Amino acid sequence: MSATKKSIPVIKLIIVFSLLFFLCSLIYVSFFRIDKNIPLREKVIYTKELRKRTAIKEFVNYVNTQPKINFNRKYLGIALLKLKRAIDAIALSTGYEFQYADLIVAESDIQRIENTKLFSTQSYYLKHAAKILSNSLRKIQRQKFPELTQEANDLRAASMTFNGTDLKLDHDQKIHYFLNKAVDLLNAMR
Repeated sequence: MSATKKSIPVIKLIIVFSLLFFLCSLIYVSFFRIDKNIPLREKVIYTKELRKRTAIKEFVNYVNTQPKINFNRKYLGIALLKLKRAIDAIALSTGYEFQYADLIVAESDIQRIENTKLFSTQSYYLKHAAKILSNSLRKIQRQKFPELTQEANDLRAASMTFNGTDLKLDHDQKIHYFLNKAVDLLNAMR
């Protein structure tokens, strides 16, 4: 019985010391380690900006290195997905919050463009995805880049050229025009 009486004060002592250690660590972190948060915030801001620049560069390089003659579904899908990622990165780095559900719908439409073989169906999804992507960029531009109104209007006009019933031959020039206007706007947002 005396062994259990001696072990109870030891357990109490351990609990008291652990509570004291916990309180001391909270006080130290709260009062003396505040200066460590500033570089972390700067690093997060730098990382967001780097992600934005990288996504824009990937899209611009991809569009500029592809042949300018004919499009196939795979190339168009990759280009539009890179544009969507660039829009997402710009929104994240600028702190702009919009309906991400729109970008999810656009990504779904882009996947349908890649998987569908009928030109009329591709045209419909291309029209819808281009409209969502250009509107998303335009919303960011209005709030964060007001000096780029003309470039955003040009991109919107390029997205409106898709009528949803185009044949493959009609697509190529419109796609080139749309992607080039997106490149112009994204280069200005860098």
